[in-house]
Amino acid sequence: MTFQYTSSMALSTLAWNATKENMIATNHPRIRIRTTGMTWQEVASEGATSELLSAGSFAGPPDQLKVNHVNEITGLMGSAGEQIALAWTAEQDVQRWNQTKDQRDKFHTRMGVRALAELAAHFCLGATHNLGNTVLRVMLLHDAASAYLATKNRKKDFAFAPGSESRDAWTTVSPSNAKFRAQLKEAARLTQAAPCQALADVVDVLCADSAFIALDERRGTDFHRHRPQSLDTGSPRDGAWQSTPSGHWRSLQWHVASPDPAADENLVADTVAAGLEAVADAFESAYPLIIESIAALGYRISLRPYPSA
Repeated sequence: MTFQYTSSMALSTLAWNATKENMIATNHPRIRIRTTGMTWQEVASEGATSELLSAGSFAGPPDQLKVNHVNEITGLMGSAGEQIALAWTAEQDVQRWNQTKDQRDKFHTRMGVRALAELAAHFCLGATHNLGNTVLRVMLLHDAASAYLATKNRKKDFAFAPGSESRDAWTTVSPSNAKFRAQLKEAARLTQAAPCQALADVVDVLCADSAFIALDERRGTDFHRHRPQSLDTGSPRDGAWQSTPSGHWRSLQWHVASPDPAADENLVADTVAAGLEAVADAFESAYPLIIESIAALGYRISLRPYPSA
């Protein structure tokens, strides 16, 4: 019996009424990023197969086989791939809004472009968190690395059990979370497997990338701090009062409506596009290393070679 199912998908646009005939071609299709997202999505269909292959290749005692761990890795990779694909879709729509800006006033374009760019950033950073947690779970296949991570984080072993919903079992990947990256690299060292060490380096290199740092910082502004308003504002973020160099209040500047330079939609769009490219680079580098790392730790994962450009 043959079963048919969809293993990967990338939306061309988020517009509900778009058709092939009226779709606006973008200046920068970024097909490589779409391919990355779809390739990672396909991995999620290999969970059971990878578990079976791992059971057959595992050289240790059967009771030491870590069941469902590889299945969780393949599932995380599929989830990350969907997020990359959605980030790609949103970024493509950013370009379409910019390419048709003459059809609307500047405020509509600014608000629309920023909203879509921030959506792309959301999925892009979500994919990065998934990448970090995938790499973490690869290291957990090794007993010494697993024991180190559980002890270092003062967490009980069950916190890392496959399928866990405990917040302790999941981490965030960001330029500011140097502690996690250091622990990941130490865990990789304990495996004594070169692919694992190279895989941990992928996360470290991404977090040091200036484009990714800018993306993370921009999302911090837009989601956690004072997000610049797209419309001209009478409440500037730098305040209404102006002071002397000595710090004494001197005058009140009356702002009826003035633009916030940080609300520039092109600034946001460029930051997100560059960050997305950096994340895609990391995903491309990580893919073969995940296969090699899992094999080096005595398990198997059923993945096809990464598609050539």
